[in-house]
Amino acid sequence: MTPADVQRVAQAYLKPDNRTVVAFQPVDKPDRAEIPEAPDAQSLVRDYKGSQKVAEGEAFDATPAVIDARSQKGALANGMRLTLLPKRTRGGVVQGTLLLRFGTEQTLRGQRVAQAVTTALLDRGTRDRSRQAMKDTLDKLKVNIGFNGSPGVLAASFNAKRETLVPALRLLAEIVRRPALDSTELEKLRTERLAQLEAARSEPQAIVFTAVGRVGAVTDPQHPRYEPSIEEEIADWKAIGAAPLRAFHARFYGARNGDLGLVGDFDADSVRALAQSLFGDFTSSEPWVMVPDPYQRSDSTLVNVETPDKANAVFAAVQTVRLSDGDPDYAAMQIAGEILGGGFLKSRMADRLRQKDGLSYGVGSFLQVSPGDSAGKLITFAIYAPQNLDRLQLGVREELDRFVRDGVTAEELEAARTGWLRGRQQSYANDNELVGLMTSRRRWNRTFTGYDLALEQQVRTLTVADVNAAIRKYVDPKQTVIIRAGDFDGARKKAAATP
Repeated sequence: MTPADVQRVAQAYLKPDNRTVVAFQPVDKPDRAEIPEAPDAQSLVRDYKGSQKVAEGEAFDATPAVIDARSQKGALANGMRLTLLPKRTRGGVVQGTLLLRFGTEQTLRGQRVAQAVTTALLDRGTRDRSRQAMKDTLDKLKVNIGFNGSPGVLAASFNAKRETLVPALRLLAEIVRRPALDSTELEKLRTERLAQLEAARSEPQAIVFTAVGRVGAVTDPQHPRYEPSIEEEIADWKAIGAAPLRAFHARFYGARNGDLGLVGDFDADSVRALAQSLFGDFTSSEPWVMVPDPYQRSDSTLVNVETPDKANAVFAAVQTVRLSDGDPDYAAMQIAGEILGGGFLKSRMADRLRQKDGLSYGVGSFLQVSPGDSAGKLITFAIYAPQNLDRLQLGVREELDRFVRDGVTAEELEAARTGWLRGRQQSYANDNELVGLMTSRRRWNRTFTGYDLALEQQVRTLTVADVNAAIRKYVDPKQTVIIRAGDFDGARKKAAATP
C-alpha cells in the first residue's frame, strides 16, 4: 500500500456531507429538570373500584356444521339477502359486511372511473352530515366502516358493538343511499390520490403489482374489468368531476341484488326489521349480471422498469391458469401453491431464495382464483437488492422448472396440508373473516358443509400423485410473465466502479 492509495480512499469516502459533528458547550449554571420522588403505589390505587366487567363470549365451536346450523338466512322485500349468525362475543362485538351489486358488462362500459371514485368518496360526507360530522359520529359510536369495490360491486365492512349496532347500520344506510359526492371533497381526495399515484410511479412495489394485475386482463379501456396503468389512473383522476359520480350513484346503486351479513352479539329479529326499513325499498332500475372474467392465456414476456435511487427491487413471476375455486383440481393446486411459496420461512421459494441463496427477505407464491370464473393466476414475488437480480431470477426459474419436473414430496404435502387446514380453522374462528365467507357462500348458493367441508375432505385425501398431476397440468414456466422494477442501472454502474 502506498500513501496515494490511502489518499484516494480518503477522498472517496471521508466527505464533509457525510459527517456528523458534535460539540460540547459547558455552561456555568446548568438548568436541569428536577424529578420528584414517585408516590407510593398503594396510595394511588387505594380507592380504585375497577371498570365495568367486559361481557364474555360463548364457547363457539367454529366448524362448517355448526356455522350452517347457527346461521339464519332470509331476504328483504326487494330481494336483498340476509345471512345472520348471532352469538355471544367478548365485549359484545359485531362484525358485518354489506354488498351491493349493480350493472352489466354492457351498462358498465365507460363507468369504471366513476365507480371507483364514487366508492372512494363515500366516507366523506352525506347529504345530511358533513365529513367532519360523520367522523365525529363514528368516533362517538366507536364504529369502523370501510369501503372497497370490484366491477359492479360495492363492498362495505364494518364493526360495532351490540349497543351501537343500530346507529351503525343507520349510518351505513345513510352513506350508501345519500352520499354527498361533494365537489369540494372530491378536490381534496383528488389531491391526495394524485400525490399517492405520483409517488407510486417510482415505487418498485406499486409498479410491479400494478403490472401483475394487468396480466391476462382485458385490453379495452372502456371495459369495466380494465386494469389501468399508474399513468392512466393519474389521467383518470385528473379528468373526473362530481357530476358523473352523482349520475352513477343515482343510476346504479340499489340493494335488490345485495347481501347483508352479520356475525356477533345482536338480536336477529330486531336486525331483520331494521334492515327492512333501511334497505327494503332501496332499488335500482338497472339489472345486474355479474361482469364475466374469462381466462386469457399468458405468454412468456419480460417487463423491466428502472426506478433510480431505490434501495429495494421487486420481482414477480405471473402465469394465468384456467381454474376456479369450484373445479376438481382446485384443492390440489391450492396445496401446490402452499408448497411452492405459501410459507414465509418454509417453502420451495423461501428455502431457495431466502435460506440458501440469501437473496430475498420477502418471498412467496400464491394461487389467486375466484368463484364463477376461470381467470386464475399463480404469482411468485420477491423483494431483493437490485444487484442480485440475475441470481434471483435464475433461482425462481430453476425452482419453477424443478417444481414441474420433479413434483412434490410426501413430507412437503403433509406439512402444507396441515398448515392449510389450520388456516381454515382460524378463518372460521375470526368473525371478521367468517362474515365475508358467509356472504360469499350465500352468493354462490353454497353451504359450509356442502362446499368447505367437502373441500377440506378433498385436501385430507390428496396424494403426491394428485398434486404432481395438477402441477404438470397447470404450471408452465413458458407462460410466465416476468415483471421487475428497481435501480438496475445504478447497481450495474456501482459494480463497474468498484475496484
